[in-house]
Amino acid sequence: MSWRCNVSRTLGVSPSSERFCSVIGHRTVMSSLEQEYRLEYFEEENFVRRECSSCWAHFWTRDHDRELCGEPPCEDYRFIDDPSFDEEYSLEEMREAFLSYFEDHGHERIDPYPVAANRWRDDVLLTQASIYDFQPLVTSGQTPPPANPLTISQPCIRMQDIDNVGKTGRHTMAFEMMAHHAFNAREDAEDDYAYEGEVYWKDETVEYCDGLFESLGADLDEITYIEDPWVGGGNAGPAIEVIYKGAELATLVFMSMEQDPDGEYEMKDGNRYSKMDTYVVDTGYGLERWTWMSQGTPTVYEAVYPEMIEFLKEHANIDHSDEEEQLIHRAAKLAGHMDIDEAEDMETARTEIADRLDVPVDELTALMEPLEDIYAIADHCRALAYMFGDGIVPRMSARATSPGWSSDERSDSSTTSASTRRWTNWSICRPSDWNTRTAIRSAISSAPRRPNTARPSTAAPGRSNSWPKSTPEATNRSRSTS
Repeated sequence: MSWRCNVSRTLGVSPSSERFCSVIGHRTVMSSLEQEYRLEYFEEENFVRRECSSCWAHFWTRDHDRELCGEPPCEDYRFIDDPSFDEEYSLEEMREAFLSYFEDHGHERIDPYPVAANRWRDDVLLTQASIYDFQPLVTSGQTPPPANPLTISQPCIRMQDIDNVGKTGRHTMAFEMMAHHAFNAREDAEDDYAYEGEVYWKDETVEYCDGLFESLGADLDEITYIEDPWVGGGNAGPAIEVIYKGAELATLVFMSMEQDPDGEYEMKDGNRYSKMDTYVVDTGYGLERWTWMSQGTPTVYEAVYPEMIEFLKEHANIDHSDEEEQLIHRAAKLAGHMDIDEAEDMETARTEIADRLDVPVDELTALMEPLEDIYAIADHCRALAYMFGDGIVPRMSARATSPGWSSDERSDSSTTSASTRRWTNWSICRPSDWNTRTAIRSAISSAPRRPNTARPSTAAPGRSNSWPKSTPEATNRSRSTS
């Protein structure tokens, strides 16, 4: 407890708010939003609020004796070789199970948007979450959503995770974020908004999540809901990380604040926020991780890219003995400790894993590093396929300081890893540049790809079963910003 008090003093936290301070790895989270997490659903279902004895994060659980939050590095993966749903699902089957579940619960299914978010936004380049489809016009209430409530499975690309790809067993740079969203406006709001009233809010969101788990045959006593306030894109709000058998499978964000220098709430990014007239249910369920959980493979990559992994192993002449395969599976359960954001350093993390497995670290490294490279190659290929499919092609010119990059995506050589800089130094061309990229254009045209779109977040309600159509205004805008 004395160490936590030191953290509180370092952060300038008052003694009265000290109990809301928690530390997760190298990330310190401070929240004065405790009441936001005291849900009627938690009370009705006999949940209890606990503090993790390892990382001090607060979480909610049905298991009154639980001491750990469930997330690595506090706990290991507990579903490897032990699939934790009633059935094994492919990516396509899991996507359909999710979307159908929410359709059955009153949500309208809409088609995914491009991964090139700069077609309708000026502040980011790539789509990193499903909520990007609706920021800023829909979330601010200026424009109606295409449906309310809605469900979607949105392809995304996140460069920030590139150094963890292949190592942790769970990180992918390209992924699909399954989601359900509801857009609400306060009844006492003075201004007019494109939607009004409350569709649903926190209790219903957690209940939907529990219901999805139950429909797949999960053990509800194993689920933990970790308190972790969220900030992003100028918005903020309470959020819950959903952990099952050692893996984070979903995040439930309750976007209800906007950045305001005079705001009442100071969040973990150091900025102040105030309540908005609109408030949005923003959820994200990782398709790949849910599929992985259903299969219990050593890593998410075998669940997502089984044919590609086998192809790469064959051409890299990687062939393991039965004893080596057993060691790989044992090491896979501890791979969550290889998270570069949590571990002291990768060498130390590998050594600690080797010690737990009682094998020489050199032997473990020689066994795992070739596999980690193969996993990364497979994931990078998928990221490129996403980009090419939406008309994004590389051009060798520095773009790290361009206004087209968000603060999250901008490369800084003093703080960004070399592998990340190798990606961000390749700029992104818009379709108007294709005439100089004959080879890539040919490759793209030989595979199915989505049509050009612009400003999909302005689509009128009801246009949920087709891609938003391009307009002359949108085309001109794209050319003018090339």
